[in-house]
Amino acid sequence: MCGNKISRDRWPKKYRKNQKINNLWRYELSKRKPGWRLIYTILPKNNIKILSALLDVLNHHRYDRVFGY
Repeated sequence: MCGNKISRDRWPKKYRKNQKINNLWRYELSKRKPGWRLIYTILPKNNIKILSALLDVLNHHRYDRVFGY
């Protein structure tokens, strides 16, 4: 796991409605402004494996619109 965990109350409807997720993470791909962000979730596969699912790659402007900032 890397990046920042996004609290459940900040999850956009887009992810809650279309995806069956129980966690949401943000990883900054670029430190420059405007930077790019990767949105992903971690899904348990079984007792041994963990699966990460990429949900979105957003630029700063799009990220702000999706998350309502």
